[in-house]
Amino acid sequence: MKFKKILRILLNIFFWAFVAGIASLAALVLVYGNDLPDYKKLATYAPPVATRLYASDGSLLIEYAEERRVFIDYADMPPQLVNAFIAAEDQNFWTHPGIDIQGIIRALTNNAMRTLGYNTTLSGASTITQQVAKNFFLTSERTIERKIKEAILALRLERSFSKQHILTLYLNQIFLGARAYGVGSAALMYFNKPVSDLTLAECAFLASLPKAPNNRTRAVERRNYVLRRMVEEGFITQPQADAAAAEELNINSGFTAQMEEDFQYFAEDVRRQLLTTLGRETLYNQGLYIKTTIVPEL
Repeated sequence: MKFKKILRILLNIFFWAFVAGIASLAALVLVYGNDLPDYKKLATYAPPVATRLYASDGSLLIEYAEERRVFIDYADMPPQLVNAFIAAEDQNFWTHPGIDIQGIIRALTNNAMRTLGYNTTLSGASTITQQVAKNFFLTSERTIERKIKEAILALRLERSFSKQHILTLYLNQIFLGARAYGVGSAALMYFNKPVSDLTLAECAFLASLPKAPNNRTRAVERRNYVLRRMVEEGFITQPQADAAAAEELNINSGFTAQMEEDFQYFAEDVRRQLLTTLGRETLYNQGLYIKTTIVPEL
């Protein structure tokens, strides 16, 4: 009888704690969910795309853009690239509803253990969907209010759009260093190739950039971490990871800068003419293809 009484008390505690939790969540949605931005406009996402200036032989001279961006549709994303970002950023992406309870518990546990002196890595629990909500609609301020709004927006995005559409938004919007926004632009900036030609090692490198996009001193280490995560998630085999980890990273750090320096006066004259005839919005954000008369070898 005593055991049953204790069990009844515990069940009552759990029940009322659950009710209190639901009530608290409902209150948070009422307080923070009414004045959120209109997320439905993302159904027709059309990002600003860089205008590219080409020589007479078809070689790229320079880009005109406030943000370097090349839009890539989900159907054209290599599976290895998608899997690399999921392994690095959000392992439960395909199954969670926008927020990852499992990830939150794991992050809290890891961070608590690190605080107690254990050798664990500090980790966050933001899902890819939450990052889309933040990147498109919110600031990066570290406040409870912003996190609550981010979570509410993420849940609404998941109800309105497919996982593939959310990934398309994320992979085309995220900043990856070198003034590159999105994987299409980053592939050109770092490796001078389209995403369809990226190797596994290069996909893993791009997926390592969101955490520290402008710090390339640990590029190989971070790339290899992503490869290990891809093995753990079953996306690739260990032999594939070993082969990719042995691949030298030929980051294309000087190509664009050298081309821009060689033709900067010519390109500036073209830019001024186009600015006058087309206007700033069209020139910098409409992704124009401009072929010129210049012959690079001369």
